[in-house]
Amino acid sequence: MVSQPTSTTSYVETPTQSSAPIPGTIVGTCDEGGTCGVKQRNAPRNAAPGISSQPLMDGTRVSIVCHTVGDTRQNLPGAPSNIWYQLTTGAFIPAVYVLTGYGGEWYGPEC
Repeated sequence: MVSQPTSTTSYVETPTQSSAPIPGTIVGTCDEGGTCGVKQRNAPRNAAPGISSQPLMDGTRVSIVCHTVGDTRQNLPGAPSNIWYQLTTGAFIPAVYVLTGYGGEWYGPEC
């Protein structure tokens, strides 16, 4: 039996700017247990390592350079989504925690 090469998914860890960053604001990160903030991750996966020890708190302004598909997250009472944004810092955060002013998820350039 001949083994077939396997492909692995890789993610861009540095921002690629094809246009001006889109401004956004972190929202809805506080759960009923009193924990607030969204972790900045090095890939669009819930278990990906964080790139900062400080979470982004509600009201924090961010600059988005692109979007990609990753693990599904939900911001209650909102609908679940698998869209993640990459920030100008290189961090990935779930789109459900970002208000962009576009009336929903922003589908700008893909990462």
